[in-house]
Amino acid sequence: MEGMTDATALADRYVAVWNEPDSAARRAAVRALWSPDAVHTLVPPQEMRDRASALGVTGRPRTVTAPAAVADLVPDLVNDLEPAAERVAPQITAFRDALAGVAGAEPMLAGSGSSYWFAVADAETATFVAARVRDELSVRTFAGRVLRGAPG
Repeated sequence: MEGMTDATALADRYVAVWNEPDSAARRAAVRALWSPDAVHTLVPPQEMRDRASALGVTGRPRTVTAPAAVADLVPDLVNDLEPAAERVAPQITAFRDALAGVAGAEPMLAGSGSSYWFAVADAETATFVAARVRDELSVRTFAGRVLRGAPG
């Protein structure tokens, strides 16, 4: 039972990290929860894909070509959960399209739909895109750097 408690506590901490509204507290929680060389990969297991298909979620997720800075790590960016999120909340497709129009880049859905993000070449571009999206669409944005080096 102790193993289950540890797993439950870890899952609770993980969910709390992404629900923390304060960016400084969220950064501190990520540092405390994740090891310095952690990599967050979202690939749903086949069981989830099968269940999504049974619910009528069909089609392939969008694929966005990775920017040159990370293309040697991963050639394409894909979120397998995007079709399911769009089925549950179809309005996010229009929002995604508006983001792409304002930013001039393809947004990627983060996880199962809590936010969108852009892979851009540098901090200056990230700051510009965040400000433009915030001003044009009246949404909260932030520019950050998440890739510290090649995994492995």
